[in-house]
Amino acid sequence: MSPLTAAVLAARGIQDTEEAREFLRDDFSRLTDPLCLPDAASAVERIRAAAQGGENIRIFGDYDCDGITATAVMLAALRDLGATVDYRLPVRLRDGYDLNTDAVQEAAADQVSLLITVDCGITAGDEVGLARERGIDVVIIDHHQPHGALPAAEAVVNPRREDSEYPFTELSGVGVCYQLARAVTGDELKEELDLVAIGTIADVVPLVGENRILARFGLHRLRRSQRPFLHALAKLAGVELPRACGDDIAYRLAPRMNAPGRLDDASCVVKALSTDSHREAGCVARWCDEINGRRRALTEYALAEARLQVETGSGAGGAGIVVCADDWHAGVVGLVATRLIEEYRRPAVVLTTEADAPHLLKGSGRGIEGFSLLDVLHSCEEHLHGYGGHAAAAGVTVRKEQLEDFRTAFDRATRESLELQQIIPVVQADAEMPLRMIEPESVLEMQEKVGPFGAANPPPRFLSRGVRLRRARPLGDRREHLALELRQRSLRVIGFHLADEWLYADRPGEIDMIYSPEVNWWKGRPRAELVLEALRPAGTGDDALLLQRFRRRYRTLRDLYPDRDTLRQVYRFLRRVNSPDADENGELAATTDGDAPAPGLFDPEGEEAQWIRDKLGLNRGGLQCALDMLAEMNLIAPIDRGQTRLWVLLPDPPSGIDMTDSPTYVRREEELRRVREAAQMKEPDTATIARTLYRFDG
Repeated sequence: MSPLTAAVLAARGIQDTEEAREFLRDDFSRLTDPLCLPDAASAVERIRAAAQGGENIRIFGDYDCDGITATAVMLAALRDLGATVDYRLPVRLRDGYDLNTDAVQEAAADQVSLLITVDCGITAGDEVGLARERGIDVVIIDHHQPHGALPAAEAVVNPRREDSEYPFTELSGVGVCYQLARAVTGDELKEELDLVAIGTIADVVPLVGENRILARFGLHRLRRSQRPFLHALAKLAGVELPRACGDDIAYRLAPRMNAPGRLDDASCVVKALSTDSHREAGCVARWCDEINGRRRALTEYALAEARLQVETGSGAGGAGIVVCADDWHAGVVGLVATRLIEEYRRPAVVLTTEADAPHLLKGSGRGIEGFSLLDVLHSCEEHLHGYGGHAAAAGVTVRKEQLEDFRTAFDRATRESLELQQIIPVVQADAEMPLRMIEPESVLEMQEKVGPFGAANPPPRFLSRGVRLRRARPLGDRREHLALELRQRSLRVIGFHLADEWLYADRPGEIDMIYSPEVNWWKGRPRAELVLEALRPAGTGDDALLLQRFRRRYRTLRDLYPDRDTLRQVYRFLRRVNSPDADENGELAATTDGDAPAPGLFDPEGEEAQWIRDKLGLNRGGLQCALDMLAEMNLIAPIDRGQTRLWVLLPDPPSGIDMTDSPTYVRREEELRRVREAAQMKEPDTATIARTLYRFDG
């Protein structure tokens, strides 16, 4: 094998050739016998009896990518048996997560006698009890952590059960479903492995053991998949399906398949995965792509406000983050929580108002590596209406009157559990590698043999020192990405969200860099390229990298917190855009009443807001912060219209604006001073790094 592949295997603990052969061996037979799953024999017997007896069977799945693919796999297996079967997926905003009372009542009305839950059901004890009362048998196929007594179902198939003898507990929902479907049909069902790979990689389960086998064989199947929907979706996502890799699933296909479940109804995606109609598949694929665009916009909106709450201290303690707003879409709160822990390296819970129960706040929590979010939530359960999940992610419901108590308890429990060192990010390289070793053939071999990459099997990273640069330039609409041209090699180097890192590294001529090698295809030929993870001036130590991050943090704060001049300009623009005599550029024509504003409401998401942001170079969070500061100075006031917050100019503004009337502005000055002083330290200690970079005071 190539030195790249060998270096990665050695770095990951594989010490000799026999271990390497075992790791690299593609052997589908290494999957455990499905009947080793708990209650598998009972489930197989009941499902076969229902299929052979012509009973009405209904599959109840989850609305995420794992649940969608699990539903499609079980649906295909039962149809192969000739069963009378249909399916239902909950609508997130209407039904919430998991089996619910309405779904059970609907099944009873439709004379369903067997209900099969996939990727859900392990905590639905009351709903299973109701189903039994209505004469419906339930088979649960799930992979989430059980809590307390198991539901009284005909079978509960879950490798995480305490009494389970199944040797691999980390299967995804579709993985458990696929294994049971194999037992039910007596067939390998390899034609369904493309869906198993998508669901497994999308659910971010560890890509080791049986998950790695399923993902590897599933990727091979995906590359020659005949499903019209996957071909249409891949084209829209810019994925060459015959060369698809794990990243293509994780960052391109899965987000589009997940989007309908976040914002709408994902049922049509299950149907599209099963259809041979190119027209129907293409329509659903375009809809998934469009709704994913909406999802991105909603995520950015909520993230800007959540970030503002963290920075101003209004929504977060010093150890655990709990942020909340009424107008955040419930379908994106998990994504916002993930982005917050990436930025602040602290456990985060993001909540929004429950649509059908305005007294409740519902949302998602995310943890960081080596920290059990579920244990912390358990210690706070007296302040929770409900919760469930696993160590890294959980769903959370809080009564509004208990929000502050929960926030305090979550912060305290996190402070007691989280070690200071855990919040400092480390970019770990598998090996040091000369750039001359990065060739397309070697990278392809490494990807094929060691991949697919994901949780517990991350993409390989290499360190190269003293790399001489020819040119560096920012990329993207917001010029936030970085492209490097090297003197030694004609390799394409791209650093996502690293333009500021380069700027604050004082633009050296030589750098040390950590990167992941990838392959880009151009006119049918492979080209090696490097995805930059971190850089620093050549020969410097980690303190140089920390200094870059301090400077970057200062820039982030400058962008988020408007300064005195920007605040004055925002207020001036608000007066202008509310005047009937303003021209298209916002400039006032000569009028008898001068600069007096006309009555009107300002929408921070409207065209005028975009115009202000463009004129002043503000991002969405910066404009929101400016509005909050002006409100604290009694110059404007918020007016809520449904779930939309508008702003109105107050009459008789003071002749002079005193910035210290805004507590947020005062905090801005203090935080900027703190970061500036930390950045000037010659050898900043760990506590200072944590406190300033990630607002951590645990």
